Amino acid sequence: MDGVTMVMVISVVTVACTAGVLKHWIDYKKNAGETQLDETVINELRLEVTQLSERVRILEKLATDSDHHLREEISRLA
Repeated sequence: MDGVTMVMVISVVTVACTAGVLKHWIDYKKNAGETQLDETVINELRLEVTQLSERVRILEKLATDSDHHLREEISRLA
């Protein structure tokens, strides 16, 4: 392959790759505003995280406390 052909092949590949990257970048910028979460969803997720954290705290306590405390906690939850 001579030098001119090689330069043309490299140029075509470079243009194709650049076009693909630009297309993805433009799509990303166009859809960036649509991915914003509204306040309601954020508050619901915060509440769920708080509830799950409380459940984990209780489970950790149950796993590490003595049998007496464990029975009391289980009967309180039931």
